[in-house]
Amino acid sequence: MKYIEISTEEAIEMLKNSKGCKVLVAVQDLENDTPAIFYQRFKGECERLITGAQTITSLNDDFVHRMDLFSEQQVDILNIRPKGVRRMILLRE
Repeated sequence: MKYIEISTEEAIEMLKNSKGCKVLVAVQDLENDTPAIFYQRFKGECERLITGAQTITSLNDDFVHRMDLFSEQQVDILNIRPKGVRRMILLRE
């Protein structure tokens, strides 16, 4: 499993290269420990989410390709602080 921090430009390029016109996006409030619920969103909507994120990470393995968008700056991506909102985008390759 590869978990890395990426730039806004890299995230938008990943989004554009994924298959389909819609992706699954989950929103999770990290401060209230609520479960994340996935919704279908158009890629254009996701580009706005990406440009508004303070920290963007990518998780790639054999089963999932996911981007995490954090509303608060995260210093250590392996130890996420429970502040703000995390949006998870699942991508299809």
